[in-house]
Amino acid sequence: MVPRHTGFLTQRCCDILKATPRSANRNLPKSADLLAAKDELLAGRRIVIAALAGPRLSGKKGIVLGQGATATQVKVLLDGAKGYVILHARYVDLFEDRSATEGV
Repeated sequence: MVPRHTGFLTQRCCDILKATPRSANRNLPKSADLLAAKDELLAGRRIVIAALAGPRLSGKKGIVLGQGATATQVKVLLDGAKGYVILHARYVDLFEDRSATEGV
């Protein structure tokens, strides 16, 4: 038999979770925008991690290895890393090398 939690704190937490929508604090892109960005994230493309990814990863550069397990995931090998990282597509921006375009 599984014990049932009936304490005040557990009940209060359940009430708060039910009242709060799941996407309350997320700035998710619209699905059409996400799909357009996903088409550009092909294997071999240079990328930079967006600031939304947090202070540890933001600004790092790498190469797209391919898609992750879901349609919104991207497998990325960061510069200097031994293994790949799977990130959500909203955390990945295409890297534009300005020095290559200035000479043209």
